[in-house]
Amino acid sequence: VARTIPLYTPFRDLLWQWAFGGKPLTASDGTTWPHPDQPKGSDDVLFPGFDANGQKRKWNKSVSERAYLRRLTQVADALCKARAAANSKKQPHPFNGYDLTKLGTHSFKKRLSP
Repeated sequence: VARTIPLYTPFRDLLWQWAFGGKPLTASDGTTWPHPDQPKGSDDVLFPGFDANGQKRKWNKSVSERAYLRRLTQVADALCKARAAANSKKQPHPFNGYDLTKLGTHSFKKRLSP
């Protein structure tokens, strides 16, 4: 069953301070997190989803599991390319020896061996 767990308010405020105290995280396509027009209210979520058409942000609806897993697949593909580029230059990569097809929601909680 899908559920939404609200963030502890002081923690949420700290994350926002970190994010907006400097520059937001920016992807290569120019998108940012937090989003420039993302409100900071008690009913809003940290990682918002989209409407059914995938066009407009739903600020009070969490990203869906399917959308999150789709994004995780994109991350795995990007990591594969970065790893291949590093290895072609005989440079180490943090994900050497890790099967990126098994990348999941808990993969980043573990310390990966170099």
